[in-house]
Amino acid sequence: MTAAQRELLRFIERYQASHDGMSPSFDDMMIGTGVTSRGAVSVSLKRLEEHGLISREPHRARRITVLGASLAGISDEQLIDEVRRRGLLSSSEDRSMKEAVDIGSGRAR
Repeated sequence: MTAAQRELLRFIERYQASHDGMSPSFDDMMIGTGVTSRGAVSVSLKRLEEHGLISREPHRARRITVLGASLAGISDEQLIDEVRRRGLLSSSEDRSMKEAVDIGSGRAR
């Protein structure tokens, strides 16, 4: 899971919490996460779905369900641990996530 995917997941949860459960539109997700293309949002949503963190209803706008307990308020490390626990990372993804967290937290590698 990339930093962009984590941010999108957290944005979706925050948006739904503040909009009576309604999912954000693609434009909302682009603005809320600073992503500049619908394609990038679409790819991130697909990966979140593959990781089992969300489900979407095909051919229906704004039909995103965040699966499991809320992940919006947890740290990157906790989110990575949860994704690992679910067995959803390849070895290369796991290494990339560790590096991203270390860089983001200012820890030297």
